[in-house]
Amino acid sequence: MPSSSLGHLTRLTYLNLCGNQINCSILPEIGNIENLVFLDLHRNLINGEIPPQLRFLKRLEHLDLSINRLSRKVLPFRKCNWTKFDLSDNDHLKGYKPSLCNGGETQTTTTHSSLLIILIYLPLTLFFVTLILGLALLRWKKRRVQPESMATRKNGDLFSIWDYDGSIAFEDIILAT
Repeated sequence: MPSSSLGHLTRLTYLNLCGNQINCSILPEIGNIENLVFLDLHRNLINGEIPPQLRFLKRLEHLDLSINRLSRKVLPFRKCNWTKFDLSDNDHLKGYKPSLCNGGETQTTTTHSSLLIILIYLPLTLFFVTLILGLALLRWKKRRVQPESMATRKNGDLFSIWDYDGSIAFEDIILAT
């Protein structure tokens, strides 16, 4: 595809060319694709610098240019709400930091992993904590009831030699000695 045609694909939203061994530089015309949301060019042989035009793609949420041969200085991007932003494992890329956007904390974030933690790990953790606390409470109640039942013998009080029916607890005294 000629480079002049690439800039005319203004309705393109998803471009994934990863792992194709593309051996050229990133075409600046990609910056003209205004609706581009997903751009994945990782695991190629792309060289040169990142075109400054990419910095101004307002709808771009996923940018993965990792594992290439990109070089030169990386300019800060204007947006910070990325689902993925990865420039790692490039040969001579200068200025790449995880906090590359203006004042942002991290660039390589995944909303999918946050959602996974909230929907799966949090309920599982709450379930197991409730289970452990329930078992501990049952065990505590069992221990509390057990000493009272041991204090009361089958024939009445431990210090009484008379049974409830008025007879002497002779058999109990014999068994205790």
